[in-house]
Amino acid sequence: MTALFGIKVFLEAPFLAIIVTLVPGAKPDIKDAPWDDIDLGQGLWYWWISSNAWMLQSTAFFWTQVFTWGNSNLRDFQLIYMTNWEAGLYFFTEFFVMPVTIPFAIFWVCWTWWVYAIWIFYEIFLMFEHFDFEEKTE
Repeated sequence: MTALFGIKVFLEAPFLAIIVTLVPGAKPDIKDAPWDDIDLGQGLWYWWISSNAWMLQSTAFFWTQVFTWGNSNLRDFQLIYMTNWEAGLYFFTEFFVMPVTIPFAIFWVCWTWWVYAIWIFYEIFLMFEHFDFEEKTE
């Protein structure tokens, strides 16, 4: 996903950092769960910033596992558990880390696209193999 949307996420990150830091309620919070009473616009906003934050999650989790000898948790990188200040800092960190990860992601996609193409054709073959094309009459 970083290869496709990394530049968009990189450009949005500083603005999202400022918004979630300064605007109360701009990010989803665990105390508001299960979010059944939010309107469509707010739901789309929460989805948008959560998707943006998700782009850094695997990289951040990997490096915190390395530097804490495995004592970090994926929960540490979920917006719902962060304060507004922590979420703002997280998005600013994303702004600085994404330019480093984007070239590697693009290289990985260019290098391994054929494996995914073979897998997709294999799955389509299996789908047609199990599909019965004969019409049944009763």
